[in-house]
Amino acid sequence: MSTFLKSYEQFEDEKNVAIDTFVKAAMKQKAAFEAGEMTNRSWVKEDIRGFVAKLGKTDKSYVLSDKAAVTKFFDDAILAAQTEDDFKSMIEAAYSTPADAEPVKPKRAYKRRQQTLA
Repeated sequence: MSTFLKSYEQFEDEKNVAIDTFVKAAMKQKAAFEAGEMTNRSWVKEDIRGFVAKLGKTDKSYVLSDKAAVTKFFDDAILAAQTEDDFKSMIEAAYSTPADAEPVKPKRAYKRRQQTLA
């Protein structure tokens, strides 16, 4: 008698958090670029040479000539993150968090000073 888990083990959906994070961020950056909303935190910056694109936390930068090339660049990066093994490993190395990383400390709450009447 087989169990449910054994029967459907081959159909299990495997999640890769690093790849999912990168793809979601790349889609947001592409939409922001197409809307013309470039800030100092954007992955694409306008330069004398054209547009300089950096893929999030990765170390590489790419110089692209025009807006159409930047849009195609984002499309190709999103597709490559899901299909190409060497690109996947680069993304996983950049976006994976180490297991022994310290948890983020919460910010201290603001305390209002007591005013005294003199």
